[in-house]
Amino acid sequence: MANLFADGFEAGNLYIWDESVVDGGSLDVTEASKLNGVYGLAFTVSPPDNIYIYDNTPNAETRYRFRFYLDPNSLSMVEDQNFDIFKCKNQADTNTPLLAKLNWNGSSFQIRVVDRTDAGDYSKGTSWQTITDAPHYIEVDWTVATGAGNNDGTFTLWIDGVLKQTVSSIDNDTEDIGSIIFGESAGFEDALDTSGTFYLDDFASNDDGTEIGVYVAPSIVPFSGIGMTLFSLSNTDIFDQWVDYLLRVGINYLRIDIPDWDDAPQLTISKAAVIRAIAMGANVIWGVSSSDTTLTSTNWSDFRVAVLDAAQWAQDNGVYEFQLGNEEEAHNDDDTLTDAQLITNLKTVATEVQAIFTNGNVSYTCHDNSISDWISAGKGDLDILATNIYQGGTAPFDNNWKTLISDLVTAFGVDEIYISEFNVSWVSLDSYSTSEYCQGIGLSQMIEYFRVKGINRAIYFAYYDGDSGGAEGFGALKTDGSYRHLWNYLYQHTPTGRARSIPARTTSGTRTVSGTRTVAGTRTAI
Repeated sequence: MANLFADGFEAGNLYIWDESVVDGGSLDVTEASKLNGVYGLAFTVSPPDNIYIYDNTPNAETRYRFRFYLDPNSLSMVEDQNFDIFKCKNQADTNTPLLAKLNWNGSSFQIRVVDRTDAGDYSKGTSWQTITDAPHYIEVDWTVATGAGNNDGTFTLWIDGVLKQTVSSIDNDTEDIGSIIFGESAGFEDALDTSGTFYLDDFASNDDGTEIGVYVAPSIVPFSGIGMTLFSLSNTDIFDQWVDYLLRVGINYLRIDIPDWDDAPQLTISKAAVIRAIAMGANVIWGVSSSDTTLTSTNWSDFRVAVLDAAQWAQDNGVYEFQLGNEEEAHNDDDTLTDAQLITNLKTVATEVQAIFTNGNVSYTCHDNSISDWISAGKGDLDILATNIYQGGTAPFDNNWKTLISDLVTAFGVDEIYISEFNVSWVSLDSYSTSEYCQGIGLSQMIEYFRVKGINRAIYFAYYDGDSGGAEGFGALKTDGSYRHLWNYLYQHTPTGRARSIPARTTSGTRTVSGTRTVAGTRTAI
């Protein structure tokens, strides 16, 4: 199946949609509106306000199949004053090739699907199909005509898996589908007397006509390359306990510190932690960065020497993978040392490091804002070009992180990239959602996208909270010794955690957003 866009609202928000107009809460993801899973979308109609969600994933599709769940939920409607519940727009976003309408005939709710012909009319459509005031799933398979004059376009409507009607002989060869809309962007102008709340859930779509069918709860498949960012501690007993636990649950890749090259005390602590972790059997990813020191043309030579010295130390002490920097594009002065020159310098150092470090791969973590620059420049003698991926800082979140990953995969292939940090927000977990359940779902969605793109290794940021080197507000392990709910999702994506069930939610509540991107430095200080 060539899957396109899908959302079951299990992240507890609408961030995955390209646009949402919520009218102060008339559009809300809630537990009460779930038709499957834990969350669904509550759609409170209040004409003449515009209320809708929009996605532009389809790309001039000439075949489009979609399925969504609908519960009218005792919506109050005037007889035969119907409205568009779902619309497909063409790539130019001017025509509406296909739409589904909801009606009340005086005694029952009804669904009808209609198609726009090349003549600009909606003469081709199904009859009104009765549904009860209960959850139903609606599925439509639509195809354009094969050419001018052929008039062989068609679409088929199913309700709850039962074929209701096939509409054929449609003259629609000039149409395609480039975006979708749930709701009304025209203020429910044909249903101004409608009021109340209906529920939507579990939208899915594809471009090859494969049956989608009834909702099936997703199964969790272990992600073999899950790893963890772990900060060194002066308390070696606690650090060793954490390493031992992570190894026992199947997390074998540990990215430790990547400390500042000019911080001698931290380098000493970090190296000691690396040696202990390796002795316990961990695959340690380690190197140095300039997170606390601005790189310039003047101190570049000192940084280069520090990288080469660290590479030799890593070689001598069994480091699994050596990183010659972490997001240095955010640490240069952009004056005496531009991003372009920095990339050139890093590629030169990579060649030098290759002659020193032979235990494993030589890698570098580029800033996500510099991915396009690296694609243009090429990665040179780097074995791996990694990047740190977050869904965003504070709301509103978007899907740019998916574009960045896709660009990397396309440019270098899945064997020469990986995700060296990932989390739902680079500010804090609470900046994404104060609900631990939503944090976990958001994280699981990211892992699933990594898997879809074929990426075989990703490092979660970070294992624990804490003032002693930890990443406050990001950790799976809290300072009180308990785990955030997202740990269950990370754990279940490891081979050891496959058979483990997720315990009950530890917290609840609606999503709130706070804070600004004032702590972005935390993101790069590893």
